[in-house]
Amino acid sequence: MAAAGDGGDEGWARDWSSANDAFHRVIVEASGNERLPSVIANLHQSFPRSVTWVALAGRPRLAQENVAQHAAVRAALERGDAAGARRAMVAHVQAAGELVAAWFERHAQEAAR
Repeated sequence: MAAAGDGGDEGWARDWSSANDAFHRVIVEASGNERLPSVIANLHQSFPRSVTWVALAGRPRLAQENVAQHAAVRAALERGDAAGARRAMVAHVQAAGELVAAWFERHAQEAAR
């Protein structure tokens, strides 16, 4: 398998996308927050589901950071550290948001040239 995020393996992209979706689905279900699924569904209607992968493609360091963020959430949950899991998930969501915003900004600048 190609290195994470090197853009050379469509199978890796598909696997990452499936694993990412499953990870987030489990977190949402485990949260017990009844509003969260509809908030996320609305977000997914506003942004293409693939935008995070596109922003990570060809950027192995960022892809590895994304995977490490997932691992931090999982580790906190496995320890029973709800506050730590929440902090790790907030940091992950913020990092993903910044990654996507930076991608949109780069592409808007390129389109304006």
